[in-house]
Amino acid sequence: MLKHIVMWKIKEHHLNKSKEQLVAEAKSMLEELPRQIPAIVKLEVGKNISNNRSAYDLVLYSEFKDWQSLETYRSHPGHLEVVEHLRGMVERGCVVDYQT
Repeated sequence: MLKHIVMWKIKEHHLNKSKEQLVAEAKSMLEELPRQIPAIVKLEVGKNISNNRSAYDLVLYSEFKDWQSLETYRSHPGHLEVVEHLRGMVERGCVVDYQT
C-alpha cells in the first residue's frame, strides 16, 4: 500500500476570502476527489486544531494500491484542477509518499 500525505499552510487572505473560508473551500474540493478518481483507496482531509504557530493548516492523507495508482491520481484532470485552484491560496506545502 502506498501512502500519500500533503500538508498546506494557507495564506491569511486570497481573492477577498479569509483563511477560514479558504481552508473550508480546499477541504471540500479535496473530499470530492474519491468520487472522481477510482484509484484512491482512502482519502482523509483534516483541518489543523493545534495552536502551534508553525503548524500547517490543512492535511491530506490518502492511500493507493501501488505507485501506478498514485501516478493515475496525480495526472487525473480532477486532481489537476484542484492543484491549480489551491496554487493561489497556498503559502507553502510539503509532501511525503511512503510504502507499507
